Amino acid sequence: MKSLKPENKIEALLFLFAFIILPIFSILLGVQESIFYENLTYIGNQPQYRLLFQIWGITISLDYFFSFYYLTKKTKVYGKRLLPIAAVLSFISILSFFIPYNAHQPLLSNLHVYTSLSSSLLTICLIFYYVHLFQFDEPAYYQKCFRCIIAFMIICVTLLLILGDISGILELVMTLFLSVFLYYMIRIY
Repeated sequence: MKSLKPENKIEALLFLFAFIILPIFSILLGVQESIFYENLTYIGNQPQYRLLFQIWGITISLDYFFSFYYLTKKTKVYGKRLLPIAAVLSFISILSFFIPYNAHQPLLSNLHVYTSLSSSLLTICLIFYYVHLFQFDEPAYYQKCFRCIIAFMIICVTLLLILGDISGILELVMTLFLSVFLYYMIRIY
């Protein structure tokens, strides 16, 4: 198996975000309340955590986009529409962190929920689709990536069923897994 050690400056930066910056930001945000009962949207819409929440959101959204962009360039496997779709999903994701979520503005709260949930789920679908592009040309690579993403989906569904809602722990698992997984895909190719 190839080492996960970065081979160039771009990979070193992606490594730094996946393994250091995003986990620190995520943990700082997550420990403010019980991550088993409150989601990060609730925590991040408290006035004292709003700026941290927005910085965290921008950081994860851009990390996903730049990791995906670099992955497509490294593997040279990309559809004409995948990068624009990834850019739109990143934009929608960033936008969702600036839409307030509170009981006094139910329309905006619903808009926040729909934009953040749709951008997250569609990003997972995009990555899942991208993994499948390797099924016939790079079967060993495909198998490694497919097993990882299936394990991730099982963990997410299990957390959702056990906790009965989208909790902070589920959001943290999703956030950190996707960043690490994209980096993993880059390094093992």
